[in-house]
Amino acid sequence: MRELKLDSIPPWPAEMVLKGTNEHALKVLHKGEFVVTVYAAEPALIDISYPYPYDEFVLVLEGEVTLTSRDGEKQTYKVGESFVVPKGWQGTWDMPSKFREMIIVEARAWIANEE
Repeated sequence: MRELKLDSIPPWPAEMVLKGTNEHALKVLHKGEFVVTVYAAEPALIDISYPYPYDEFVLVLEGEVTLTSRDGEKQTYKVGESFVVPKGWQGTWDMPSKFREMIIVEARAWIANEE
């Protein structure tokens, strides 16, 4: 999955990018009861100021990410580690180097967020 070619996606809104680049890509691998994707980003610090739209399972494939919630809870995840971002979560995603993850989301929630 580290070599999988991904499709460019629109940049984050400028106000979300606190530091770094605004380049990222995504590839949907499966759509069924769940949506499985691979997402990649260049180094960046992203502010998630709106409530996260769905529960998201994440498996880190490359690099690392530090999530810091609005209440100050900080957790770093590295290659091979997994975590869940709960619906409603707010905070920052710090990706200090190239980052790649596999994401699994319930399909109905994914589709509702796309609309």
